[in-house]
Amino acid sequence: MMFKQVIYYFIAVVEEGSFSKAAKKYYLSQSAISQQITKLENDLGFLLFNRKTYYPTLTKEGKRYYQLVKKLMNDYQNEYEDLKENLKKDVLTIGITGPFEKKHVPFIVRHFKEENAPEDAPAYCLDGCVHRDECPYFAPRFYLEDLEEKGGTFAKVVSLQTDKKSLLDALKDGPYGRCVYHCDNDVVDHQVVNLEFDNGVTASMTMCAFTNKCERIINLMGTKGQIRGNMEENEIIVEDFASGNTTKIKVKVPKGGHSGSDVSMMKDFVELVAGGGTAKSVSAASESIESHLMALAAEDSREHNGVVYEMKGYGK
Repeated sequence: MMFKQVIYYFIAVVEEGSFSKAAKKYYLSQSAISQQITKLENDLGFLLFNRKTYYPTLTKEGKRYYQLVKKLMNDYQNEYEDLKENLKKDVLTIGITGPFEKKHVPFIVRHFKEENAPEDAPAYCLDGCVHRDECPYFAPRFYLEDLEEKGGTFAKVVSLQTDKKSLLDALKDGPYGRCVYHCDNDVVDHQVVNLEFDNGVTASMTMCAFTNKCERIINLMGTKGQIRGNMEENEIIVEDFASGNTTKIKVKVPKGGHSGSDVSMMKDFVELVAGGGTAKSVSAASESIESHLMALAAEDSREHNGVVYEMKGYGK
């Protein structure tokens, strides 16, 4: 609310013609409204109403005050409506009409480009960047916080020695210390990939760099239930549509990258080699190749303005 509530009480008394009607409008007692108006008059230093008549009438000062607050309210409302209209014009609206034709909105924006760099941002974050405090991508802060809060999962990539001095030395002129806007990185910072399988099942994968949580979430939606998983939370939730039952499963995983997946994958590989390839693998090589080909096809599609690729024969 832009104006104090007592201003609305004052206007109600004027326009309703009495304290009792104004009180009914705001579901208050007459005495409560009267006390609020009296307090307003004391704050202003002059009387707003003549109370000697049966119905309250405005004093000379009260008339001027009423005209002033009404004008301010009208001006505020007009400015507010103009602002809403301008905001609507600034919103990008993407609509779809007609039948779906396997087309998509091509890759629109890549944020991490030189033209988006803050003014006078240097090539390296530690070259005296004046934006260090407000830039969310200031490399030293990111890797030092990772070292302190997460045990250096990302910091170990920057330097084998993860003490503060070694880390800062590596960031000073190393690849991970470059300004994110001045890098030669050509990887997308957000992307949506749509897949359709032979049996009619569809899948979509959304990747976005702009999130506070770096997590992987899967959502499987079927005709009889739904399964949701969060890799970082090590949690799987199974929901049964018919019974309404929900089962929450906490998965214990070994330590290591990708919630233990890296360690498990290498363990599986070593066991396969040790067994001469006779052991049963969790993920066959053919399946791994197929998933990698999907990723390559997605990149081809992005580079060719959304061309749809058939996976049969792709990459041969």
